[in-house]
Amino acid sequence: MPAAQTRTGEVLEALNWRRAIKKFKPDAKLDAQELDYLKEALRLAPSSFGFQAWRFLFVEDPALRKALREKAWGQAQVEDASALVVLCREDELGAESVTRLVRATAERTNAPLKSLEGFESMLSGFVAKLSKEDAAAYMNEQVHIALGFLLFAAAQAGIDACPMGGFEKEGFDEILGLKEKGLRSAVLCALGRRAEDDAYAARPKVRFALDEVVETI
Repeated sequence: MPAAQTRTGEVLEALNWRRAIKKFKPDAKLDAQELDYLKEALRLAPSSFGFQAWRFLFVEDPALRKALREKAWGQAQVEDASALVVLCREDELGAESVTRLVRATAERTNAPLKSLEGFESMLSGFVAKLSKEDAAAYMNEQVHIALGFLLFAAAQAGIDACPMGGFEKEGFDEILGLKEKGLRSAVLCALGRRAEDDAYAARPKVRFALDEVVETI
């Protein structure tokens, strides 16, 4: 089989394998190499304009995990999964965000700052048009792109994951001190190994037919 076909087959196999696992093995821990892989997948996720207006918190402290579970409607994944990632957006998208991206671009591409003035002007104009509410929604959308990359990377590595939107964001923000860091929680992801009796692991994957979700026009 050609290499490209092998890769696409492996991708579809991984996507068919993955489930939103609700019951994890508490004693099945991801090793350092697996965690580094997942962190790097998050770092490499794309974002609009490349703003990367996010932060990804891997919460390890058992006491924090227990407190967070109370703010996640008691969902066991928060405590039992090997890793709990709180995907956060920045509190504001403004001039500092533009400056940070322009300087990083200049450094990575060895481009003089002067040559990026047009890029900087374009970014500044975009940011200036956003209300605080629109900027928050925009950044939340970007965080969900990163979540998608995390779920895909986990599936490719045979790591179970459960994306979670059901939690009290203000409670998480308070427990983790996010406001002081200029952050807001957006979505969670539990990662680890599925328990043998997880009710979702063996369920048939429910997806609509291809012609119901994809259209060529």
